[in-house]
Amino acid sequence: MILQLIDPASAAVVLLPVLSVFIVSKFSLYGVILVKSTTIQVGIIGTFIGAMHMLANLADFSAVGPATAIALLPMLYALVISGICTLIENRVQIIPPEAFANVTNLIGVSIFLGSSFLAMLLFDGLGDFFELSALVFLFVSVGVISVISSTNLREGSLSFISKYLPYAGVIGFLMGLVVVLANMQNPESIKSAAVFSYLTVIYSNIVSVTIKLFCPQFNESNGNVGWQYSGFVMLLFIFSWLLLVVPLMKDVLINGA
Repeated sequence: MILQLIDPASAAVVLLPVLSVFIVSKFSLYGVILVKSTTIQVGIIGTFIGAMHMLANLADFSAVGPATAIALLPMLYALVISGICTLIENRVQIIPPEAFANVTNLIGVSIFLGSSFLAMLLFDGLGDFFELSALVFLFVSVGVISVISSTNLREGSLSFISKYLPYAGVIGFLMGLVVVLANMQNPESIKSAAVFSYLTVIYSNIVSVTIKLFCPQFNESNGNVGWQYSGFVMLLFIFSWLLLVVPLMKDVLINGA
């Protein structure tokens, strides 16, 4: 059983961004705060990248179960790491560094983006992760959040974007889910809507984590994207996945009979 919970690729998707966070924090204890602030989002990114891979291979029903298990591992690893960081934060007084270095911030961002893009490349290729409507939704969301942030004098636009963009991704997910439910008789429409749903979550969290790594001082004022967010997103993910897989199960049972 333990071996089934170990997957090097899934671990790398989570652990490389953790490394990038500690590089940004100059390997200080403040890295614990940054990891707690970002690792849930990293786990969600990894899980949804895996979900995109499964969408591309739904025809092979026998592989759906194992692929789903592997896709869930980044989220599992992220929750464990986040829990450990929470325990450390509650027991140790952590003081932020006096200043962050742009060079280390850039290195951290590069490692995070590199690991994310590598995961996409290994699964299906970067082309499968480009979807125009999801990108439009991302830019519109960034624009709306920026406009709203202009009314807040205490936080800048980037801070607002890093804080609230993941929730905009959930809105995109729900929009795609509505389309899935409205087109249950049309497999192609279902698949394209699911792609939109998953990519809005991936895009929004990648942008949010990138900002947090490049401007780590925002983590002092921002609330963490935490367990409630991850729980809600994972419930939506499981529901959407059931909508996609149950018809396949029905076909397999009918053909088997």
